[in-house]
Amino acid sequence: MLTQSDLQAIGKIIGSLETKMGLFERKMGSFEKKLTSLDKKTNRGFKSVDKKLNVIIDYFDHQDIDIRRRLNRIEVHLSLAPLNS
Repeated sequence: MLTQSDLQAIGKIIGSLETKMGLFERKMGSFEKKLTSLDKKTNRGFKSVDKKLNVIIDYFDHQDIDIRRRLNRIEVHLSLAPLNS
């Protein structure tokens, strides 16, 4: 059977653990907020890169189309057989 001093010692240990758990939960909450903030910043960065990449792709698409048109005009003008590509 446990004595009164044993119960008090167990109570102190449990109280200490509860205090440490409270601190841990606060730190985890702070960590989650920082992680959420970092996730938002990362998503904004990716969106920015996506927009820039789309602009670059559009530019090269238009360049490719223009070059194909010019090549076709040259082929027709010189009566050359079209390139198969």
